[in-house]
Amino acid sequence: MKGVLRWFAVFAASFLVAKLVESLLTSKQGRRLAESTGSAVFLSEEGRNVVSRYSKEATGVILDALLSRQERRALANGSASHWPNLFEDAATTMSATGSLLRIVADLWRERQELGRSQPRAG
Repeated sequence: MKGVLRWFAVFAASFLVAKLVESLLTSKQGRRLAESTGSAVFLSEEGRNVVSRYSKEATGVILDALLSRQERRALANGSASHWPNLFEDAATTMSATGSLLRIVADLWRERQELGRSQPRAG
C-alpha cells in the first residue's frame, strides 16, 4: 500500500509542477522571461508541451530520490553502522544527478530542434 501511495504522490506532484510551468509560460511575465533568456521557442504550444514533459520527469526523479532516502532512513533507524546508509545516500544522489543531467541534455536538444523547425519572425 505504501508503494502505491508513494507512486501517486510522485505522479500528482509531477503533474502539478508541469501545469504550473505551463501556466507560467502562458502568462505575461513568463513570456517576457522566456523572451529575455532566449527561450522563446518554448512559448508555442509544442514548446510548452516539451517543457511540461521534461518538468514532470525532473520532478519525478527528485521526489523519488527524496522519498526513497527517507524510507531507507526510517528502516535504518537504530542501525549499528551508518556507513552503508551514507553510501546508499551518495549512490541515490549521484543516480538522481545523472538522471537530471540527462533530462537537461534532452531538453536542450529538443529546444534546438524546435528553434530550427519554427519560422523566424521578421
